[in-house]
Amino acid sequence: LGYVSLERLVAHRTGSRNRVAAELVRVARFLEAHPLSAGVLREGRLSWANAETLAQAAAGDRHDRFATDEAQLLAAAEESAPEAFDRIVHGWRARVDAELDAADAERSWRQRSLTMQLAFDGSSHGRFRLDPAATEIVAAALDTPPDPAHALPEPRSLAQRRADSLVELCQTAHSGSGTTRATVDVVVDVEGRWQLTRGPDGTIRVTSA
Repeated sequence: LGYVSLERLVAHRTGSRNRVAAELVRVARFLEAHPLSAGVLREGRLSWANAETLAQAAAGDRHDRFATDEAQLLAAAEESAPEAFDRIVHGWRARVDAELDAADAERSWRQRSLTMQLAFDGSSHGRFRLDPAATEIVAAALDTPPDPAHALPEPRSLAQRRADSLVELCQTAHSGSGTTRATVDVVVDVEGRWQLTRGPDGTIRVTSA
C-alpha cells in the first residue's frame, strides 16, 4: 500500500498518534504469537491495558520463559487492575531473571577448566576458564602495580607481571612455608671487590671485601 511500516499504516487509518499506533501493532503481534492470550482477550476476560503489559513482558523475555508462565500470568491479569498487574509482572520478571542468572552461574562454574601444554624446551603455554567469582579472586591476586619507568632490568609488561605473580603464588603454595622467595638483582661497582655471605635464616648479605 506504499506505507513504510505497519505502524504508519495503522496511524493513518485510525488517526492515532505514532506512539499509540506502535502500541497497537506490538499488542497485535503479541496476540498473533500467543493464541492463549488472544482467546482470553476475545472472550472479554482480559483488559486492553493488561494485554499491553503482557506484550511488553513477552517482548522483554530474554530467557523465553513467558510461554511457560503465560497461563499463570493470564489468571493474575483477569483479577488485577492495570497498576497492580504491572507490579505482578515486574515481580515475575525479577524472579525469572534471578532464577536463570543462578542457573547461568552454576553452568559457568561447571565449565571451569585449566589446561597446560608442555613444549620440548620445558616451557609451557595454556588457557583457563573461570566462573565470575573465581575470576574476581584470580584477577585480584595477579594484580600488581607497574614497575618504575627507569627500573633495572627493563620494566615488565602487564602480562609479564601477571606471570611472575602466578609463579610466586604457586611457589608459596607448593612450599607451604607461607613466604615467597624473592629474586634480587644487585648492581655493584665493577672496580670494587664484594663478598656475598648467606645467613642461617637464608638471607644474603653483600659486603665490601
